[in-house]
Amino acid sequence: MNNKKKIIILAVLVLVVILAIFLIVNSVKKSKLAKEQATEEKYEISREIFSKKYRTMMDEIELKFEEESENHIRGTIKIDGQDGGMFLAVKQSGRWEMVYDGKGAYACSIIDQYNFPPDMIIDCVQN
Repeated sequence: MNNKKKIIILAVLVLVVILAIFLIVNSVKKSKLAKEQATEEKYEISREIFSKKYRTMMDEIELKFEEESENHIRGTIKIDGQDGGMFLAVKQSGRWEMVYDGKGAYACSIIDQYNFPPDMIIDCVQN
């Protein structure tokens, strides 16, 4: 094989590698953006639920997601700067709902039906 053919093959290989890297990076960025958008949606929906429940303005509600999966959230809530405790939320039939919020112990029996990942509910109390 002469040098021209070797250079052409090498150039094509370099282009293929560059294209593959570009596609992988672009895919990772899209995945990260989709996850951030999903988290933001969960955050706003959760704030709206708490706003209705506690009859307060959404901008007075501060949430922190400690752990989350596609259909479960464990977090903490502050209302107007005051610690409101922890909460558990679940997504069922396309809708988010709070299954527990408060301070102190909560019964495992209350949340067993929602199939939370075990590491999200390690502090529930067995009846």
